Amino acid sequence: MSMRAENWWGSCLIAPLLAACVAGCSGADGGSGDRDDDDGEAMRVTNALYRVPVPEELEPWATYPAPDTELDREEGDWVKIEYTFPTWIVGTVQQVELEGRFPAGATSFPVSAGPHGDGVCTVEGTRFVCTENLPGLVVDRAQAESVMRAQGVSGDDLTQRLRVTDVFSVDPIGIIEFDVP
Repeated sequence: MSMRAENWWGSCLIAPLLAACVAGCSGADGGSGDRDDDDGEAMRVTNALYRVPVPEELEPWATYPAPDTELDREEGDWVKIEYTFPTWIVGTVQQVELEGRFPAGATSFPVSAGPHGDGVCTVEGTRFVCTENLPGLVVDRAQAESVMRAQGVSGDDLTQRLRVTDVFSVDPIGIIEFDVP
């Protein structure tokens, strides 16, 4: 991330003011908040997790890292969250982009995932929790099993993770959550 982006986000991320910041804080240079490009400055978050709502007995296997998640404040109060959907669930690499308007003072806002579906993000302090319905994702159970086996998952762990894949394939609801540093 560029120093300008770090300064821009750093000047914005006072926990109680996050919603107002995402909706439009001033830039670190004291100016109007203009950035070098029209697409905004993406900020990579390092602690993102994706979880599938499952029956209680499957909960230990229903959370997955989402290490390449980025949050981008674009023009006005427009926010985009991008991440690679966990291949252990769907089997193939699929990008998800959640986009929506996050007005100042709001604690939640609707998002679109384009052809994949939609959802709602809730923000409390620096914590984003986005619940999604993603019927447009393609689930390839055999490929998910292959990916997990290739990464050393076996035995009961593999069986339970595949049960999570089965739950998601029937009811493609999940939650991505992360903190903004």
